[in-house]
Amino acid sequence: VHLGNGRADLALRFDGLSLPVLAPYVAGLARVELRRGELGGELALALAPAGADPRITVDGRIAVSDFETADAARGRELVSWRRLDVEDIAATVAPTRVAIGRVRAD
Repeated sequence: VHLGNGRADLALRFDGLSLPVLAPYVAGLARVELRRGELGGELALALAPAGADPRITVDGRIAVSDFETADAARGRELVSWRRLDVEDIAATVAPTRVAIGRVRAD
């Protein structure tokens, strides 16, 4: 973490974050059961002072492994994969923009 001049720069590294803990939030948005999955990645997050453009910047990569969802009404598998890698992410908020360099699925 680096703070200075009203700006914050953070380096985030995470691995093995359980996605089923998000199930109550997903259920409120869609009729999908989030059965399993883990999130990992490395992201650089920059928060600029008010009035700066862009206000928030995120760069890096994420991976979702051992992912499975089901149709909540029928209990049947909906979407699953062993691993999904999203690389070269470049996103901003205010203005909102997202660019992704590569997506690989297994």
